[in-house]
Amino acid sequence: MCLYAVGLAAALQGSAPPVPQFTGTYDVQNVTPLPRDNVRVPDPPKAGEIPLPPDFRAQVKLQLGLTINNPFDGDVKNATVELEDTQFAMRKHATFQNVNFKKKDQASVSMELQMPLPEYQAWQQGAAPNVFIIFTDTQGLQRRQKVWLTAGSAAKRSN
Repeated sequence: MCLYAVGLAAALQGSAPPVPQFTGTYDVQNVTPLPRDNVRVPDPPKAGEIPLPPDFRAQVKLQLGLTINNPFDGDVKNATVELEDTQFAMRKHATFQNVNFKKKDQASVSMELQMPLPEYQAWQQGAAPNVFIIFTDTQGLQRRQKVWLTAGSAAKRSN
């Protein structure tokens, strides 16, 4: 009986089609450290949130460009692309709204933003920006997926 259950689970797992993944590249340009008096102090942590380390207050201003590939056979319309902190989940650094993709095509977005220096330093040491896309799929379901990014040409030059 146990062998039957294991075999059935393996068969069911193998029959589900893989979910297409969003991929893309990122570029960082015009990085400027901000003086201490120009630092945007984040809101205090909410109940249950981890307090921010002191170096979080060191900030940089930069231009972030993303090129994201649509892996789906249909258009993706009015998607939201979010840049989240790599250490503090759900802490957003930027939001790009109303991003549209043609089927199997790509879209590019760019924004000047201010963010914690440690986050930018993590990118310089090989971590990719923590980017998610929120969209409605072809069945009308709201989805949230990670965007798997690699450094683009400008990001590679700045390392």
